[in-house]
Amino acid sequence: MSTILTACFKLRGCINQIENKNPSGASQEDIVNRAKMLLTQQANYSKGFKFDHVWPILRGIEKLANKQITRVAASQEESETDFSSPSLQDESSPTPGMNSFDINTSGEEGNFSKSRRPMGVKKAKRKQQCDDQFKKMMDQNERLIKAIATSERNEIQRKKIEVQRMKEENKILFTDLNSITDPACREYIQNQQALIMSREVQTTQHEEPGEGSRSQYRASRHQNDYT
Repeated sequence: MSTILTACFKLRGCINQIENKNPSGASQEDIVNRAKMLLTQQANYSKGFKFDHVWPILRGIEKLANKQITRVAASQEESETDFSSPSLQDESSPTPGMNSFDINTSGEEGNFSKSRRPMGVKKAKRKQQCDDQFKKMMDQNERLIKAIATSERNEIQRKKIEVQRMKEENKILFTDLNSITDPACREYIQNQQALIMSREVQTTQHEEPGEGSRSQYRASRHQNDYT
């Protein structure tokens, strides 16, 4: 989990660097691709960004977390400032020449209570707001963790299905047609081989550089089957 978050934060930092350069005419996809290239310059990510399956979920988490934390911190600081700042009326001193015992003590105590009571209520409300915001942020993080776990499970399951399908297709591709005596069965296998190869060509054409191809995988599987 921490590895995924670190990688996503690193990519977010690279995206910020690209965006700060204000590339004219660059789409968001172009910016992300440039950021991924920039990320490969770091030693730990020389092989590229490997968490595209969770990036749509995580790409806004850093901004969200920073926004929530900043809001909570500012609210707490403002609350503490209001609570600690003395009222000018509370600090009023006796008039020169008057004895301090001549002051109407009971009146001042009433004024003090009236001036301090709203401040306490205000502080309590702000503290409640901070607590609510923090709870909201924690709830969002919990939902995020669950979403990542679900996404990872789905990705693992998808890869398992893909590998199984490729194994089945390999069996068809490497079937010796001369060994099939039934003409209808031989024709069916031949048609399936043509369909698989047609899909293979289309997939290879759409693969990005450096990703490798299923053809290479099939070749390696074929080599392993005969070694």
